[in-house]
Amino acid sequence: MRLASLSAKVRQAIDWRLPVTAAILSAAFLPILWSVISSLKAESLPEMLGMLHGPFLGALRRSLILMTAVVAGSLAVGWPGGTLLGLVEFPGRRVLLASLAVPLFTPSFLWAIGLSSFRPFLAYRHQWWLDGFPGAFLTGVVQTFPLVVFAALLGARTLPASLLEAAQLAGGFWGFFKASSRFSLPAGLGASVLGGVLALADPGPAQIMGYHGIASEILIAFSARYDAGLAARKALLMTMVLLPVVLAVSWKVSLWSEARLLGREMRKANRRFEGILPAVTVLGFVFIYVALLSPALVGLTRPLKGAQTADALQYGLTVLKQSAGTTLRYGFTAAVVATVLGIVLSLTCGRCHPFRLTVLLFSFLVLSLPPSLHALGFAGMAAQLPKSFDWFMRGGNAVGIAFGLRLSPIPALFCLRAWSVMPESCHQVAVLHGVPAFQYLWRVALPQLAPAMAGSLLLVALVSIADVSSTLLLLPPGAGTFTSRIFGVIDNASERILSGLCVVYVLSGFILVGFFAIVEALWRRRLGGSR
Repeated sequence: MRLASLSAKVRQAIDWRLPVTAAILSAAFLPILWSVISSLKAESLPEMLGMLHGPFLGALRRSLILMTAVVAGSLAVGWPGGTLLGLVEFPGRRVLLASLAVPLFTPSFLWAIGLSSFRPFLAYRHQWWLDGFPGAFLTGVVQTFPLVVFAALLGARTLPASLLEAAQLAGGFWGFFKASSRFSLPAGLGASVLGGVLALADPGPAQIMGYHGIASEILIAFSARYDAGLAARKALLMTMVLLPVVLAVSWKVSLWSEARLLGREMRKANRRFEGILPAVTVLGFVFIYVALLSPALVGLTRPLKGAQTADALQYGLTVLKQSAGTTLRYGFTAAVVATVLGIVLSLTCGRCHPFRLTVLLFSFLVLSLPPSLHALGFAGMAAQLPKSFDWFMRGGNAVGIAFGLRLSPIPALFCLRAWSVMPESCHQVAVLHGVPAFQYLWRVALPQLAPAMAGSLLLVALVSIADVSSTLLLLPPGAGTFTSRIFGVIDNASERILSGLCVVYVLSGFILVGFFAIVEALWRRRLGGSR
């Protein structure tokens, strides 16, 4: 009888979950919808269709070629590498994973600067390897393949111990690896497509490498021609071309995640292997990783050799201090807005299959759409609203709020994963004994969600700070983040000054990630001791 009443309460809870979920999803998707509606007006539609010729089609073709190459290259490197790191424990694994996170929280144009600065090490006849399409491709792969690695690693870590042990008994380490790779392929493919779209929509490498695609067209229309409507129409055309692929991949990945990722691993598998094959494969992946990142890192540090190195680093620290207030404000606002929306979404959906699938599909879809479409929609909404909304849409908080709305799927995925792996018995016991919902959330749920919340806060803050394309579209006059300050002096600063700025950025981000890793380890140890 008690279980029947519990089921009835769960069914009744769906009544209020629907409007709450719809309200949050609508708030995050509204700027994109605004861009679509404003671009499809009767007077704008002929202009948009008239752009389907000449330079625009050439830029779109170059962007699609770049996206396809980045997806294929990052998947070929990151998918097997991430699966391997998810299966094998070895000394230095945490340090390797921390270094893999570096390209994720740094702007792409920083790696393009490093690759461009690496050219003097090559013979003149080979310098074209780091120019045009090859340079843009290498920059995209450097930033995308770590994302594929982490996605495949997460997929491999969710495999049950019984399946892994059966595969190992049947085919040894090679059979074990092949079975895990097939399982983690959807996660790796989704991450590679997401990285390919981000590479396509980022104008930073195009400016440095000279491979101008649709992202450059959008930025020129907005910042050089001061035509926000033209920029929005170009962004919408780009989105319409990408939409079939994005929808198909988002649907497949959301179905896979709901069925495979949001589950609790009952027994952990033994991930320590003896023999030469695991060691050789790990060393092979480390070699590929070092080979990909070394040119950019060497290029960033090359101009710093000399007597003026200290002056360049001191200048970078000075610019960091000057822009720290604005940078931290935007990052903190985006992190708080996104995390609050993500927590509410995850707690609202709970373990209900339709709602979880809806949130997963929405999350992958929004993250895979070009960021410029969301930023232009937010700017268009701000231009139409009355002055009473200035503090929200046009003031210093506007950039952070816009990033928070667009990146809210990240904490939603983090918290939904953490919520789903909590034992179902905890929720049932709390309901059967009449524990108030707020008390249960405060004392039981939130401590379990705290690591995911902290991780999403840091990740959203770093991603929003590193996104230069949307920042340039939304940045108020007179304000500048550390990222926009670096991007603004690319063409008129010396190599030494530029390298000093980039090195200071990388070191600052790495210190933040390292500090979070230490705090997260201490928190988990405290939770383990309290049990």
